[in-house]
Parts: sequence; structure tokens; C-alpha cells
Amino acid sequence: MYVRPGRVIAVASVCFLMGVGILAGCGGSHGSSAVPATDTGVLKPQLNGGNGHLGALSTLYVAGQGAVYAYDLTSLTSPPPSPGAMVSPAPISKSSGYYYQAGGPNGVNASIAGIATSSYGNLVVVQNFLNPQGDGNSCELVYIPARTSTDAPNATARTCNNTVGGNTTGTALAVTYTGPSTGASPIPSPSPFPDDVDVLMHYQPSGNPNVKGCDGTTNEQYEVDRYQAGYSTPGPVTPRGCIRLPSPTPMPSASPSPGVFARNYIAGSTNGAFFVDSTATGLIERYAGATQTATGTVFGPGPMAVSVNSATNTGYRVVASNTLGVTTVYSYKVVGATITFTHAIGTFPNPVGALAVDNNGKVYVGVNQPGGVTKIKVYGPSKTEATDPDYILLNPVRRPNPSASPAAIITGIAIAQ
Repeated sequence: MYVRPGRVIAVASVCFLMGVGILAGCGGSHGSSAVPATDTGVLKPQLNGGNGHLGALSTLYVAGQGAVYAYDLTSLTSPPPSPGAMVSPAPISKSSGYYYQAGGPNGVNASIAGIATSSYGNLVVVQNFLNPQGDGNSCELVYIPARTSTDAPNATARTCNNTVGGNTTGTALAVTYTGPSTGASPIPSPSPFPDDVDVLMHYQPSGNPNVKGCDGTTNEQYEVDRYQAGYSTPGPVTPRGCIRLPSPTPMPSASPSPGVFARNYIAGSTNGAFFVDSTATGLIERYAGATQTATGTVFGPGPMAVSVNSATNTGYRVVASNTLGVTTVYSYKVVGATITFTHAIGTFPNPVGALAVDNNGKVYVGVNQPGGVTKIKVYGPSKTEATDPDYILLNPVRRPNPSASPAAIITGIAIAQ
């Protein structure tokens, strides 16, 4: 049985107006519906997908806590797997199975919080140091140019920085590419800076009063730190500003149940806009800079993802809603100031660690099962049942012993298409 959002705006009207099939979450369980063919929302250029610019190869990236694994996307879909098939391709790597291994300066351990791809297929990894090297050195952004062969291009890195207090302390929670705040749409090719990188940070004060949060204080806060990213020139991204988000009360560190009042996820839009969640209320918000422009509500949001088909300007957005121990994946769009939920896939009894959506509306759901068992389940845009995937990618996080501590989990999915 699907679990419906408690205050989803306009779901009733969607159920009535679709007219074909029964939407999951509208009382049906076996009907089908597609994401609308046209989307009058805010997305225009392609984000979190890539479209083969500069010879980039189609790639599915999957992040675990300690590494990023890459799979040839074409080999996963050509020939198409039989319905529900389980596939287990070898990852793209010269050695050890991984495409990029997490790690900080001087051998410090790091844990990957999330990954994203740009409209050109470039990959960005955000990782947190398990043993920070001092004030302002608790997380790092790793920039990897788009894959053009079987080898990973050289990675460059920079410490997380909000341009206010310099290198920032706290925890990076998620990362996305966001369309530029200025310039033509769609971005002409080539363009030196087609996309920005936005990092959702939980800033926490340190012993150094000179390391400040986005508002210039040492008050605990949630902020989006923005970086400029080139499309082809290797090199670290360049910090260029930050946006403080309205903070929940109490803050997670002061809460009896840390994380209950947290923000955890971000997804890119365009013209400097992005989507974030508020775990306390199930609210999804779209921000244009520091201004909230649209909202919608599910029970308890999970990972979010955004992409766009550049040929049709159709936007695809999905969010995982976690409640009562199960997860439902909802497609959503922006209509004025309202985030409207149009379609659902449900339900998943195991935690969903990450989502991605490709430029054809296919949804990639990263499922973390007990004992370090990881799976990516892929669904076409008309699918409604979690038990009816197009195919399943087995064990995308490849570890010699997935159940060894820390158990293998999926922390991010990104697609270059």
C-alpha cells in the first residue's frame, strides 16, 4: 500500500485530471501514469545528467562511504535487460574496482556524503574528514572532469569554503550542480562556466572565532555554499558565495534526537535556484538565491534528484519520502509557488540512500539492505510498483566484504548521459 503525503498540495486535482490510469498515492496500486510530457517549471538546461559534450562517455556513478564506482551506462541498457533482470557488470577501473577512493590530506580518512554531475558530465564529490585536521578543514570538494576513456581523469580538490569565514567547519550533507545565476539559457557551447556547484552544509562553530558561518557569525546554521566550476579546464572549483537557510529549532546538535530537525538533501535547478528539504516538517523548498519561491510537503523527504531532457526541455524531479519504515518515490514539478506531486513509485521496505533521474525520466533508486547488500533499481517513468523495476544493478558498491564495519551503503548516484 502506498503512503500518501500528509499535506501534498494538488494531488487530488492531479488524480482527477490525469484521466489515464490511477496514480499511485491516489488510492490505486496497479495503474500507471507518466511524468507530463511538458513541464512549465523552472528547469531549462540539463543538470545532474550531462549530454555528451566534449566526448564525455555515458556513465553511472555510485558513491559508497569510501569510494565512487563507475559503470558504463550504455552497457547497462544495450541490449535492454529483460524486465526485472538482475545485472552485475564490472565497474570501470584500472585497479581495485573503484573509480575514485575517498581520502584527505596526509592520509586522513574521509567519508563521501554525495556526488553530482554537471551538464557536461563532470563529476564532483563532497567528502567529510573523519579526523579533521583543524579548524576550517572538515570537508573537501573533489572535481573530476568528464570521463572520456576507461581511466578516471585527474582529480583536483579544495577544502570547503563559504567565502565569509574562509575554510568552513561543519559537515557537508549533499552536493548538486546548479545552473548559473547569469547567462543565456540554454548555455551556449562552449561556455567557460556553465554550471555552479552547490553544497548543503551544516556549519558548526569551532574554537577559532575567525572561521564563521555564512551569516558572518559563529552560530550553528545550515547554509548552501556555492562554487564556480569550469566545463573542461581541470582544477578546483572556486568559491563565490553562500546562502544561509532558515534554521530549524532546536538545531540538531541541541536536539535529543540528532537529525530530527535537520536539512539533509539538495537538488539543482537553474538561474541560481535549488531545492532543499526540511526533515522536521517534510517540507520541500525551492530557493532562488536566498528567496524561497515554492514549497510542497511529503511526510519525511529523503534524497532528491533533478534532470532535464535538453531536446524537449522536459524537467524531471524526484524525491524519496520516508515514513513508517517505508519509502515512496514521488515525481514533482513546480507550478507557480507550489511544488506539485504528479506520480509515485512505492513502496520500498529498505532505506533509500540516493536517487538519480536521467534525461528520459528513468528513476534510479539506491537501496541499502541489511548486511551491506546494495542495489540500484531502475524504473521507467510510467512504473508505479517498487516490485516492478526495469532492471536491478546488483552490489554497485563493490567491497571485498560488504558486511564488514562500516557496512557497505550507497550515499550517492549521478549520471552522465
